[in-house]
Amino acid sequence: MSHQTTRNILLLLGGMLLCGGCDARDGTLYQSLGALNGGPGATGASNALDVHATVTPSQDARPSDHVDATVELTRETGPGGFTVRLATGTSTQPGLPPGAAFVRLTVSAPDMQAPLVTFLNHSATQSAAVASLSVPLGDERTLSVAVKDETGKVLARGGRERLRVEAGRFAAIDVPLSTLLGDLYGQVLNGMTLTPEPGVTVTLGDTQSVTDRYGVYRLEGVAPGAQTLSFEKAQFARATRSVDVQAGFQTDPETQRLDPL
Repeated sequence: MSHQTTRNILLLLGGMLLCGGCDARDGTLYQSLGALNGGPGATGASNALDVHATVTPSQDARPSDHVDATVELTRETGPGGFTVRLATGTSTQPGLPPGAAFVRLTVSAPDMQAPLVTFLNHSATQSAAVASLSVPLGDERTLSVAVKDETGKVLARGGRERLRVEAGRFAAIDVPLSTLLGDLYGQVLNGMTLTPEPGVTVTLGDTQSVTDRYGVYRLEGVAPGAQTLSFEKAQFARATRSVDVQAGFQTDPETQRLDPL
C-alpha cells in the first residue's frame, strides 16, 4: 500500500471520529463507533438524556417513587358522614332484637331536598350492627333508625338529632335502640263532602302510610311520645296534627279532615 493511500485512509477515519465525538456544547456523548458496528447511532444512543421525556413507571414500581407534588389532598375537601353503631343499650337486651333482618337508616335536614335512606342487611345472630354512610355536609342533621324483620315489621327504633357533618370526618355515633313502640290507627275525610278520602299520604318521621278506600291509615312500630303527623294529597291543602303515641298501645287520633284546594 502506497504512502498516499495510507494517508487518505487515516484522514477519512479521523474525520469520522471528529464528527462522532463529544459535543461539548450540550455534553451529549454519541457512540458513532457503535453505529458503525450495527449498534445505536447518534440519534438513538442508549445513554443520551432527554430532559423533556415522559417517564412511565413500570408495574413493579412503588407508588412512593412517583409522587405528583402538584396534587394536594386535604380533609377539608373530602366527604363527611357517620359511622353508626347500633345497640339497645340495656343489660337485658345487649344487642339488636331477635329476628332483625335489616336496618333502615334515614338522614334528614331542613336544607336537604329529600331524606337520605340507606338499608343495612343484618344477621339475626349478630348482637350489633355497624354502618358507615356519607351525608351532605352541614348542621341540624337528624338520624332515624328502624330495625325490621323479614316481613317489614318494625322491631326497634332509635335516633339522634342536631348532628353536624364536617368535611373529611366520619363521626362515630352510638345509637341506642328501643323495642317499646306504639301504633297509630286513624281516618281521613274529605273536608267538603265529609266522605272517606283514599290515597292520602300520612307521614310520621320516616314512616308513611296511604289511606285505603275507607280513608283509613295505619302506622305501626312508631316511637312513643309527642309526634307530628302530616297529611298530603294532590289538589288538597296539606295538614298536620300532633299526637301522643303510647308505647305498647294503639293510639287512635281524631278523624282528620283534608280540605280541597
